[in-house]
Amino acid sequence: MVNNRSNAKYIAHEALKTINGLETSKSQSRSHSELKGQNGHAISSKIHSLQSFKQVSNIAEQYTSYLQQEYGKKEIIDNINAETMKDFITRKLENEEISGGTANTYISAMAKLAEGFNRLEIQGGERIQIDREDVTNLRQELKADNHDLHKGYENRAYSVEQINDMRSYMQDTAHLLSFDLQREAGLRVDDATHSDKWTINDDNTITIHGSKNGLDYTTRELPQELINRATEAKESGYQVAYSTYRTELIEAGADKGSHGLRYTYAQERYAELKAEGNTNLEARAQVSQEMGHSRDEITLHYLG
Repeated sequence: MVNNRSNAKYIAHEALKTINGLETSKSQSRSHSELKGQNGHAISSKIHSLQSFKQVSNIAEQYTSYLQQEYGKKEIIDNINAETMKDFITRKLENEEISGGTANTYISAMAKLAEGFNRLEIQGGERIQIDREDVTNLRQELKADNHDLHKGYENRAYSVEQINDMRSYMQDTAHLLSFDLQREAGLRVDDATHSDKWTINDDNTITIHGSKNGLDYTTRELPQELINRATEAKESGYQVAYSTYRTELIEAGADKGSHGLRYTYAQERYAELKAEGNTNLEARAQVSQEMGHSRDEITLHYLG
């Protein structure tokens, strides 16, 4: 039984117990299942492969840890739903933690986990109710946002006109600063929405601490006006809920997501450095450093 004092790892463990089918027959489980696959045939609600179980276990712990970090330990249970599942996966895409192809795996795992969470015994008798179809619909939503769920290159940079239109819209929101930091400095969405990661330097750069894979990196020199706003925001403890920021970007016309802002930054900054006389290698290395990339081939992907 779980309650609002249960930590992320324990909740994930209890949910997985309900869908552990390692010692049961898959065909028998299908015969007792009301779930239907895309072809209309019955599918098992349990996991029967050890490899799959390990994979779903890892994703379950990531998801519940994400909820604990975002909402606090006492709010995990109340925030287990299809929307946070989809936000969790989308956020990983935007932060380059998973590829489009891997997002497919995460969606399938979340659909299985939905069954596990629905079966949890919760103190007080209430039940989590997640429609697995709401979770799997994320595939269509990501494709509609121009995410490529297959391997291969996709140029997601925005045009100047698109950027101007988006910024015009974002000026009427509370999150223009995050947009400008992604636009002007190429920050990852998590790095642009959590001021506790920032050290604002005397040379008008910002050092980001604890980015992807725990990496620290320093931006290019930024306009004084942007530095002033970032300094004020940091002093006030600026932090943005990813789901809110993402919704505002979509309403602003960001059909390629916040990640498209990093593509735009990479390509424009590379062209700028080349125009200053840098070689291809020098310009690429500079962009890689400013964007917090650990490998040169990642930057090459952004540049196409």
